Amino acid sequence: MRNLWIVTDMPHATWAADLTSAGETARREFVEAVLRAGAEQAVFEVVDAPLIGYQRERDGDLGEWLRARPVDLFHFTGAAMLPGHAQSSTSVATISWYDATDALTEGRCADLGALLKTLDPVPDSIPDGFMTHRPAVRVTGTDAVVRFSIHSDIWMPWVLGAAHPECDLTRLFDNRELARRHTPRLNAFLAAVADAAVGAGGRWSLDKEETGDQTLKWVDQRGVDLVRAPSSDEIMPVAALQAEWF
Repeated sequence: MRNLWIVTDMPHATWAADLTSAGETARREFVEAVLRAGAEQAVFEVVDAPLIGYQRERDGDLGEWLRARPVDLFHFTGAAMLPGHAQSSTSVATISWYDATDALTEGRCADLGALLKTLDPVPDSIPDGFMTHRPAVRVTGTDAVVRFSIHSDIWMPWVLGAAHPECDLTRLFDNRELARRHTPRLNAFLAAVADAAVGAGGRWSLDKEETGDQTLKWVDQRGVDLVRAPSSDEIMPVAALQAEWF
């Protein structure tokens, strides 16, 4: 079992765009820029938004569809983007993971927690709290602040492997093979959103209060650091991957 990432209720990291000073036109352009970057980088593509009656299969591109309608930043994502909840929007992302044979694969995913449940090596060996139902990137708007959260460390180059039977909450498992495939696209998305926020007259920041202490080692305002490496004594031995799950 090589899927050592988890999905939690609390965000692993959150970035925030404060558009308090932005006018209506600038806010609309910001929404369009986010949707465009999300689609270009395949990390945030809204396919369903019940609060505004949008369905991509029927209505086409969301950015174009919104141009003829009032826009209130990202309130339309609804129900805090919780897959399966009434009035919640659905977004998809292209990510990488290991299949049941530990072969590297890639696909579209709307719910990382549901995906991880299908990969559980032994039924119930991964606690439900590590398979929370969340999209790959969660975008929510409150008043004039839009938050961009990741609830999984699948994006991180090194992870604690919290569900792994040999996890000691100190040494790190190597997750670089997955991170190198999808995290550059997340970083490009965040960089584009940051530029759009500043261009709209707003402010962009990493919300350290909504970013875990472990994650802070790997993130900054522009995304995830894929270059930095832990010291040798901070790395879990490769042999640990052969541990029996129970």
